[in-house]
Amino acid sequence: MPEHLLQQPSVIFLVIIAVVFIAPLLTERARLPGIVGLILGGIIIGDHGLRWLTVGPVIDLFGTVGLIYLMFNAGLEIDLDQFQQVRKRAFSYAALSYILPQISGIFLGRLFGLNWTASILLGSLYASQTLVAYPVLTRLGILRNEAAAISVGATIFTDILSLLVLAVIVGSQGQSFSLLFLVRLIILTVVYTLAILFGVPRLGRIFFRRFSGRAIEFQFLLVVLFVAAVLAELIGMHTIVGAFIAGLAINLTLSKDSRAVRQVLFLGESFFVPMFLISVGMRLDPAAIFINTETLLIGLALTAAVLITKFLAAWIVSIMYGYSRDQMFTTWGLSQAQAAATLATILVSNPGQDFYR
Repeated sequence: MPEHLLQQPSVIFLVIIAVVFIAPLLTERARLPGIVGLILGGIIIGDHGLRWLTVGPVIDLFGTVGLIYLMFNAGLEIDLDQFQQVRKRAFSYAALSYILPQISGIFLGRLFGLNWTASILLGSLYASQTLVAYPVLTRLGILRNEAAAISVGATIFTDILSLLVLAVIVGSQGQSFSLLFLVRLIILTVVYTLAILFGVPRLGRIFFRRFSGRAIEFQFLLVVLFVAAVLAELIGMHTIVGAFIAGLAINLTLSKDSRAVRQVLFLGESFFVPMFLISVGMRLDPAAIFINTETLLIGLALTAAVLITKFLAAWIVSIMYGYSRDQMFTTWGLSQAQAAATLATILVSNPGQDFYR
């Protein structure tokens, strides 16, 4: 494609929309998730592929908004009613499903020469989990099964813990880490979380009682989302933590079937979240995996660590609560996918920091 055309806003948008439209169709025909197609599409059109587009202000803007939308959607899609029914068992599974991968990540990080900060961050990357298989559970009608329910509930805990680790690490960059800083961040996080979770539902009920209309309801949710994101950054967390908590707050305020929530989810799922995934692909250099033997070795070790530690967590919980073999494998399978919190953590952690000893 002629280089001068690629500078035109209409052509840039056309390339992006074409990838959003075509890539998931192709990968889903190959029985792969659409998320894979979007990331591959980003690689193809980016600096390490055809070089049609480069990561610049426009891609950064859409990618950042998409990242915030991704975490907002993660909070919105959690079934809080189901979580309430199995919260104790979900907490037990979440503790095991987070602690075991976190420990293995620290061990592997130190083994491969990363410093303590990077090793802790590495463990948190795959300690979290994303319910990529949630639509499959819905189609099969097994969401009421307790094994599926505790996996959904555990996702809340693992994602929040992973994002808190990210908040501490990002917040401590550029300043000396101390116990005082940690205590301050925890207190601010608790106050902020309670204010959002209790304040937004009350504000929402007042607002929706006085105002109605497709546009204004949609705009209200967007304002809540980005106010929460900005406030999170002001207190030392990252915007994605605020977006996730805002999603939980709206989840407590409106049902998933409400008009405003459907509009927000549609806009995110149809454009902004795919745009974030494309921007992730544009930043990836697939050749780096094979150029450096150590990188490939680390990738294989991490993959094995995820499979083993998540299996151990599911196996221990199945023994504790008397789950069947099928229930154990269901729980294990649901905990394998790392997408939302993991991709967010990778993208926002400082790539320029020296992670080696």
